[in-house]
Amino acid sequence: MNWGLRAALGGAVLVLACGENEPPAFSFFDQRVAPVLQVGCAQQTTGCHVATSQGTASGNLDLTSYDGLLRREDVLPASGPYAVGQLLLKGGDALQIPVQTFDPPDSTQPDRFFATITTDVRHAGGANLRVGSDGYAQLKQWI
Repeated sequence: MNWGLRAALGGAVLVLACGENEPPAFSFFDQRVAPVLQVGCAQQTTGCHVATSQGTASGNLDLTSYDGLLRREDVLPASGPYAVGQLLLKGGDALQIPVQTFDPPDSTQPDRFFATITTDVRHAGGANLRVGSDGYAQLKQWI
């Protein structure tokens, strides 16, 4: 192959490689996560998680889009003693959580330094994401 042809092919490859990539026609969020949030949260809670025209939501969390959710991405990861983030904790059932203590909570078990507490995170719309449901599992996997 001569040098002129190689240069032309190399230039064509560079032009194609630097071109704009088309975004995918769908996303994992749109196909799998958004339907769970729409049915379980946005539509079931009298609009608490739907943004107004000013961009605010009375529930302090817009669940109608990926961009809206990412404005409050702090609700996604687990923190402290909780095995799940605030989104699943508040929208789901109460959970049993082991918490380490400085002193044994039970004097009959002096070597045990854990107490089990049950979460009581109130959500005005109730528990819309049942632990063990397909929707809960889908959200947990995505997060």
